[in-house]
Amino acid sequence: MYKSLPTIITYLQGLEGLTKNEAKAFIKICSKESVCVSEIETIFSDLGDNISRSYAYKIVKNFTRKHLLFPIDNDKNAQYYKAIHPNTLLDHLKGDHVKLEKEIALLAESYETADFEEKDPKLLSRMLKSESEILTAAHILHQKKHTLSIIHKKDDRLDPFFHSLEPLGGTILGAVDVILFASENQETKGIIELTKRIDKEGNIRVFGSLLYDAEKYEYYHGHEVSDDE
Repeated sequence: MYKSLPTIITYLQGLEGLTKNEAKAFIKICSKESVCVSEIETIFSDLGDNISRSYAYKIVKNFTRKHLLFPIDNDKNAQYYKAIHPNTLLDHLKGDHVKLEKEIALLAESYETADFEEKDPKLLSRMLKSESEILTAAHILHQKKHTLSIIHKKDDRLDPFFHSLEPLGGTILGAVDVILFASENQETKGIIELTKRIDKEGNIRVFGSLLYDAEKYEYYHGHEVSDDE
């Protein structure tokens, strides 16, 4: 079951601060009506992690403090706890996402973009050797108020990459893979030519060439963007 829920495991580790086994234990608790401390000991034992009773109490206290478990009333001698509903966990994630967006906006304001201030286009044009570099360049251009047009050929393998670019500009299905950019005053124009390659493991990778070239911008804009409009 854990292998089918890698994103939840990562969320519980990263945003909730759980260990990997604690995250797996929480998923196991979700499949039970309720659990007591001794049953949590058993769950960890099944995961290959033998913990003491006192440590099990600490885990319950931690899960409760993080609002992952809550105590339930019953007529048994031991206190039982129930996991929050998975949709409640999603609500937690959405709340954290809103906080993260605000902090990311503050961080973006301080992001160093001095290398995009050079006046000579020859110094600005360069190779982008990974998807991360391409995305970073696109984000900086967007942050500096450039209009972006993302043109790409249909390729399901690259859907995640192009989806990540969608918030930065309009996406167009076309005959080429290229990102067009232009400043607000239209004085600065250029393209990011995209190249696909297959690595040794058989995974598809994207590389780019950032070029401050008004002629190439106009060529692709005329053939791909204008026709689409």
